[in-house]
Amino acid sequence: MKYLKIASVIATIMVLVACGGASNRDELAAAGTPAVLYSTAPSALTVVASAPASPFTIGGGTPPYSASSSNASVATATVSGSSLNIAGGLIGSATVLILDSKGARVEIALTVSAPQAAPTLRTTAPSDITLAAGATNSFSIFGGTPPYLTSSSNASVATSGVSGNSITIIGVARGTANILALDSAGAQVSIAVTVGSTTVTPLFTSASSAVTLTTGAPDVTYTIGGGVPPYSAGSNNLGVVTVGVIGSSLSLKGLSSGSASAVVLDSTGAKLEIALTVNSGTPATALRTTAPSAIMLGVGSTDAFTISGGTPPYIASTSNSAVAKASVVGGTLSIVGSANGSANILAMDSTGAQVAIAVTVGSTNITPLFTSASSAVTLTAGAPDVIYTIGGGVPPYSASSSNLGVATAAVNGTSLSLKGLSSGSASAVVLDSAGTKIDITMTVGSGTTVTALRTTAPSAITLGVGSTDAFTISGGTPPYIASTS
Repeated sequence: MKYLKIASVIATIMVLVACGGASNRDELAAAGTPAVLYSTAPSALTVVASAPASPFTIGGGTPPYSASSSNASVATATVSGSSLNIAGGLIGSATVLILDSKGARVEIALTVSAPQAAPTLRTTAPSDITLAAGATNSFSIFGGTPPYLTSSSNASVATSGVSGNSITIIGVARGTANILALDSAGAQVSIAVTVGSTTVTPLFTSASSAVTLTTGAPDVTYTIGGGVPPYSAGSNNLGVVTVGVIGSSLSLKGLSSGSASAVVLDSTGAKLEIALTVNSGTPATALRTTAPSAIMLGVGSTDAFTISGGTPPYIASTSNSAVAKASVVGGTLSIVGSANGSANILAMDSTGAQVAIAVTVGSTNITPLFTSASSAVTLTAGAPDVIYTIGGGVPPYSASSSNLGVATAAVNGTSLSLKGLSSGSASAVVLDSAGTKIDITMTVGSGTTVTALRTTAPSAITLGVGSTDAFTISGGTPPYIASTS
């Protein structure tokens, strides 16, 4: 019995020692070396001025953490627990310092840049479209500052609406109207709409018959038109290219290197096939065109050039549609001369990259500006306008008077009107759009009748049946009228 008690005490002591040993090992493991202080923010960071704060995480080291900026006007840094927020203020540079409670530190070189300007507002719609009454066409709108809206200059001819990034134009009745597509900043794109014949235009797309895509690049978008909507499209190799249609917008996206075909259909089964080649991702080439930087066209003539590079689809605009118009179909830029003068054509891709082309329409030897009025004219106060012709130079023309209390000068097309208002002198200046001018001295008389009204006809005459006689009338205040009893 005595030996049993001693053995029990020894066993108890061994158990206690064993328990204490396990607890010490756990405590040593728990007290391992702390992780190094770190942040998910990169060591060099760029943020946009006045943009919302960028969130990051702090870890390691010994909490609690703190952060500060070397220039609070350029950037601020705040910490909440393990969350770090960095916000840009003014444009410039600063250093953000992160500290833990033991003094460990992490530095971030911060650059605050200016906000990027909104991309140019643009649409896949051409500048001029034709619809049949009751027909509908849809286009994509992008760039600018969403949301977008539209308006029509003549809702009895054509109406329009916007849903997200899609513009729908509906032909109502025969005639013409202008559709304005606008963004929230007031930027606008004008589309001239003609609603007329019900003759169906053949199915077409702005894509060429062979298109090359790049893997990983954004969708390339083209316009579908003609035929009988709605439209649909498909790809014969979905591992290489995917094809989609929304309204009249066809989108193609390259997935992997290879070849495929896209088929575009309208509701009657009319179809177009597009051969597609997809290359591996390579840097995009610059936007370019075969058009020289300056061209000359005759009135009514058209010239076509190839446009490529950049990021399709392409669009074109003109600074003066009365002189020259431009349009893009697939990879072809067409420029049409409308009237004598000058205009600037801009060819653009979907990122807003631009190529400028200076266009002069008319003869290479422009006739000097002239008018049928002499350099000095005499007018009568209160008399009807005196009309002269303007020509040469570079239309359109304009005119002004140096003294509107004495005489006025106005232009309507190629007609110059001079009108005397009161006695005195004034100068009229006639200008063309190139700044060439002609000076005309105007002298205005009182309009007082100098001589009495008179005629060479006697006070009584006799005529035969069917016979005619003519006499001169003068004096008084022209113009003259005659009446019979």
